[in-house]
Amino acid sequence: MTARQSPLQRLGPVERLGELHAESTGAGPSMVIADPRGNLVGAALEGAVVARVLGATARVSGARTARPATRAELWAARDAALLHIAGHVVSLGGWRVLPMADGEVDRVEMLRHGLAPRLAVVASCGSAAAMDEEGWGSIAAALLEAGTATVIATDRSVEDTTTLAVMSTFYAQPDWAADPARAMARVQLAFDAVDAATGATAPPTWAAFSVLGRPPFISMMPAAGVYSAARARYRSGVPYVEIAESPLLPGTRPIGLHVRDVGPPGGAPLLVLHGGWGYEIYPFDAQIAALPERRFVIPDRTGYGKSRRIAALPPRFHQAAAVEHEAMLDALGIERCAIWRHSDDAIIAAIMALRRPSRITALIVEALHVEREKSRSRPFFEMMANDPDAFGPRITERLAADHGDDYWRTVLRAGGRAWLDIAATPDDDFFDHRFGELAVPMMVLHGADDPRTEPGELDRMVSALPRAAVHVIAGAGHAPHSERGASAEATAAAVRFLRAVESGHP
Repeated sequence: MTARQSPLQRLGPVERLGELHAESTGAGPSMVIADPRGNLVGAALEGAVVARVLGATARVSGARTARPATRAELWAARDAALLHIAGHVVSLGGWRVLPMADGEVDRVEMLRHGLAPRLAVVASCGSAAAMDEEGWGSIAAALLEAGTATVIATDRSVEDTTTLAVMSTFYAQPDWAADPARAMARVQLAFDAVDAATGATAPPTWAAFSVLGRPPFISMMPAAGVYSAARARYRSGVPYVEIAESPLLPGTRPIGLHVRDVGPPGGAPLLVLHGGWGYEIYPFDAQIAALPERRFVIPDRTGYGKSRRIAALPPRFHQAAAVEHEAMLDALGIERCAIWRHSDDAIIAAIMALRRPSRITALIVEALHVEREKSRSRPFFEMMANDPDAFGPRITERLAADHGDDYWRTVLRAGGRAWLDIAATPDDDFFDHRFGELAVPMMVLHGADDPRTEPGELDRMVSALPRAAVHVIAGAGHAPHSERGASAEATAAAVRFLRAVESGHP
């Protein structure tokens, strides 16, 4: 075995493909492991808070309790209703491990011992982060693979004081056990409101917490055209869907697409397509919370996020992305869906509705572009192409978290260059001169102060779509759905529209 090989690689192809074990029943008692080695006062306090919430039935261990937090204590939680770990997660030999009182525990041991509580909360630094190239090595991934239904974990270092506050607030929610995702969303919205009121500018610790669930099982089925059926592959708590090829990366077969799949599997699917900077810069958290009955399917298209990387966007990349998304829907077995998308991907969504209108139940286009020559935005696109660091640390840190510190500049440069090339062909048309043919139930959602919209562009867009619902939000910019002052109005308008379409009265 070479120095770069991992212990998991020795387990053979079944383990390496991330085979999901049966989901935990959570029949055992809840367990709290706090400060296993006696070197984290904050973790000990956190454990005491959680133990007080759980009551006398919970089993508690740690350096400041009567029971040492040994490896055997950890294995006793293999079918617990809740396992809460407050302690270190550290790097050892290229892997993330849990230091217990009698030694370190890595993901291989966790899988072998079937450590699968129903809900796991690992309030430790980087418990959802991995050091290996493929993202297999996180503690959260091991728990999910072993059978844990839901894991709350962090993607980076977290401060003891804020972690204690986040966890105390989380366990104060009445539905923390029944619906941990919704409970954590409320907690983070509350902390965000405090930051906004106090003018906080530092990257918030509360934002490091994620609620991760096991990916859905996706059956093998024939797909349309040249695209083969997909299988879901599991990495770090999220599914990957495989298609045979993509026109965004011609000559590469197959293509793995990272897909966030949120909400009830049987819910009406809503395909969310990200804009030219990726998903995390304009996330859909508020909309997911407002539409709990829907299944949100949120892919990273090729070139973004955790999907395959590319050096540049090809000509007519919007059309190419539409083909890729159709293949992804085929792979997931989704025959019909609604689409909500923003900016670049609003163009892609409209192209999809023109290509296969019978497949689209409703369409929300936000910050849609119809004009190619964006004179007001030229300095913006030039900055993307030539000096992406000029956008400042708050933006670039979020981009790095989404796309990788070694790749986010490529994402921006590719997008900026693509739009400069688009401006050089103003007489071409994104929609092959068929924009007015859009016939699916459609809402145009737009910020009145969108800096990427040319004078008169919105009016021309609306006049071409006389049957579309139009909602313009005063004071909103380029992404109303994620802007603090516009998100509530944008979400309410979209929810009304989607539910009206479902009722047959759009």
